[in-house]
Amino acid sequence: MIDSAEEAFEDDFNQALSSCLRKQSDLLPGNNSGLQNLLASYQQTTVMAKLQSIPSYQATLLLTEYNLMLGDTGPLPMHLRHHLASRAFKESGKFKEFSDETRKLKNFEKCVALQRVDKIMAEKPWAVNKYHIEELRLVNLSLSEIVHALLIMAHTHSILGIEKTLHIAEKDVTRRRKPGQIRTCVDRTENLNKADGEEYWEESPLVCDQLQGLSCERYWDECGFSVLNFLHEDASCVIDNRFSSAQNLINGNKNTSKFLQAVWRYSQVLLGFSLDDYENELIDKVLDKSQKEIIYNICIKQFNNKETFPLKKVSLETVVTVQEARLQAEIVILLPPLNRFLNS
Repeated sequence: MIDSAEEAFEDDFNQALSSCLRKQSDLLPGNNSGLQNLLASYQQTTVMAKLQSIPSYQATLLLTEYNLMLGDTGPLPMHLRHHLASRAFKESGKFKEFSDETRKLKNFEKCVALQRVDKIMAEKPWAVNKYHIEELRLVNLSLSEIVHALLIMAHTHSILGIEKTLHIAEKDVTRRRKPGQIRTCVDRTENLNKADGEEYWEESPLVCDQLQGLSCERYWDECGFSVLNFLHEDASCVIDNRFSSAQNLINGNKNTSKFLQAVWRYSQVLLGFSLDDYENELIDKVLDKSQKEIIYNICIKQFNNKETFPLKKVSLETVVTVQEARLQAEIVILLPPLNRFLNS
């Protein structure tokens, strides 16, 4: 299905990525012209360049982007899709920051309502409820458009999270390597073992009662997929494939699998999900306090605070694992409110 795309980009694109895309080509619509444009545009992005060492994950990102953003792959109008995915939309904390051009957009009130929900999803995803869905319906977004928009938001959060974390990590490494330079970003992990026992991050899970105590992965497997499949069939298959790819990344190397499993589970603890005794034991055994702080910074703090934060050496796989755990959590948290709205 994607042979023509391969031929067009075989000189520029990693053959491993082409192979991964071929294996997942059943998730693509029949017309692949949009995929060719997507491949061309992504060659220029920093995120995709940084992810070349894990082509299977690159492929799932491209497939997600293709199915959510291009062509006749969903009900949301194209201008709203791109507005949702824009960096300006993500970083605009106040409605007055919309540009004059944006204010002239058709259905501007939809943009305002969507931004309000996007801000909640980014900063406190566990707080999204049925009333936020009702608010989006009041601005004449159909339920299918709402689902499409929410998936774009969650996907974009994960991409921006990876991009921002890698940027901060690179700046931190550069700062430490420059001789004679005064450090302006204090490494707070140096103080974690002080006698006063001061902690620098919250470690109190916000239990998602609406999931009836199920873990994030179990909820997705037992009922989350079927709910999303009912609401947006094509997207549910792409998202499920992406979660499988994340698990393959975590379990693909026996030397790092336990660590990445602990990273995944701790990320979802921070987002409000309960774990069983084995999973809690795994976290306590594998992750020390400084590692937990790094995960907190990547998963939570960067979405709530525009200030930079220190990062010691952090692997690309760790960054991806945290953001994919967050993506799954965001999507799973959205499903009960959507289900309640359907049944109200």
